[in-house]
Amino acid sequence: MYANNINDTVEAEKKLHYFIKKANRSVLTRTILSPRKMFMPKLLNIKKKAGELKAKTFWGDEMWVVLPEEVSTRIWRWQYFEEDVCIFMLNFLKKGMTFVDVGAHFGFFTLLGGYLVGSNGQVLSFEPTPRTYLNLKKNVVDFSRCKNVALSNCAAGSTESIATFYDYGIFNCGYNSSNGARKKGRPIEVEEEFTVKIRKVDDVLKEKNVKKVDFIKIDAESSESDVLKGAQETLIRDKPFVLLEVGDYEISGVTKSRDVIISIQEMDYTAYEVSNGKIVPHTIKEQYEPDKPGNLLFIPKKNKPAPSAR
Repeated sequence: MYANNINDTVEAEKKLHYFIKKANRSVLTRTILSPRKMFMPKLLNIKKKAGELKAKTFWGDEMWVVLPEEVSTRIWRWQYFEEDVCIFMLNFLKKGMTFVDVGAHFGFFTLLGGYLVGSNGQVLSFEPTPRTYLNLKKNVVDFSRCKNVALSNCAAGSTESIATFYDYGIFNCGYNSSNGARKKGRPIEVEEEFTVKIRKVDDVLKEKNVKKVDFIKIDAESSESDVLKGAQETLIRDKPFVLLEVGDYEISGVTKSRDVIISIQEMDYTAYEVSNGKIVPHTIKEQYEPDKPGNLLFIPKKNKPAPSAR
């Protein structure tokens, strides 16, 4: 069934918090209780082998993942990824809404979005890396509950152009970008360079005949500012919820997270974060630590209620 009433999403959030507690147990406890979950990704990493298999999600569905890739490993072990993003989506993405997923990866949040918006909703996902896009497409075809899903094999940016992207291989594909690897302290070798089309979110929405956007999630490997510039028409017209990854990686030419946050707030938005499982107002920082990236939800001040944790 779809998450078509408040009871569905409340139950899904209870399950999410259950898996969060499991994931936060000591390494020893996790290893004793789930030895296969703990050792298989490590063994595959040592052997430099990749394995595709099904993983369960906290809301009860399945998806294809590729071990030992980091995002896949997290989902396979604990049935969720990025708890703050999950909490925001569960609280604010409703049946019948239109959800835009920029930086969809293998499709975990695309699938969660489809579960939440239901059969009358719509999902539009962007993923630039060709082979990652194939995994995304496979998951949508095999597991999406929302059949109104449009996929774009391109990057979102501020202008229509062509850019060089860096593919760090299947084990590190979550770091693929045009800005260089962000995995500090552990150098990543580029496996392949490829060119990708950069599209404005506004233009793609027009082509897909999307009339109104309710929720945009952006995880664009330090290109969030460019994505927002290419979605200005949508932001001004629709005032959607904006879910944004923050973190400063000292990459030349990349706008600081603080400046991005201020620019969104100047459009009559208020920033919120997840703290200890609760949604609370966010206080702007001077610097956002690169080794602790997080996500903020921007809620339009007008016609939107302030969030309250369940």
